[in-house]
Amino acid sequence: MFGSLQEQQEQGQLLLPWLRILDSPQGCQQVVDIVCDNPLQFIQDKIRLSIGNPRNYDPEGPKRKREEERMRGEQAKQAEAEAKKKEEEEASRTEREMKKQNDARKLARLQEEEREALHLRSLPMRKYLIENVLPTLTRGLQEVAKVRPEDPIDYLAEYLFNADPQQN
Repeated sequence: MFGSLQEQQEQGQLLLPWLRILDSPQGCQQVVDIVCDNPLQFIQDKIRLSIGNPRNYDPEGPKRKREEERMRGEQAKQAEAEAKKKEEEEASRTEREMKKQNDARKLARLQEEEREALHLRSLPMRKYLIENVLPTLTRGLQEVAKVRPEDPIDYLAEYLFNADPQQN
């Protein structure tokens, strides 16, 4: 009766005297009569206006949706776990830095206390050296500078052995 659909499209006209669409399994039918010289797109637009956009009934759709939901849930859990891990690492790093700073402050304070203690302990020794040893040692060094002996260390040692600490 009519040529193939492809031949009709090539000629630029498509004649469909009627189109039956089954709307439900009970057999409800809708008849759309289309006779025109327009291309297939025009006919598809007419059908869409008449019965609406196409609906695909996919028996695997709910299963796919459940799978997608499950995957999204897993991804969300994974992202949450990664965020928690990063947060814990950040907290650990911050804690280590705080401990390091605290240790540095303690070390600086201990070093300062140690210097002060050493200084305080050295005061009596300094006083003793200044009062008792340095006057005799200074006179001995002056004597070594005047005489200029062959062995200055031995000469200074002999001077210190023979020196009277009570002499001024």
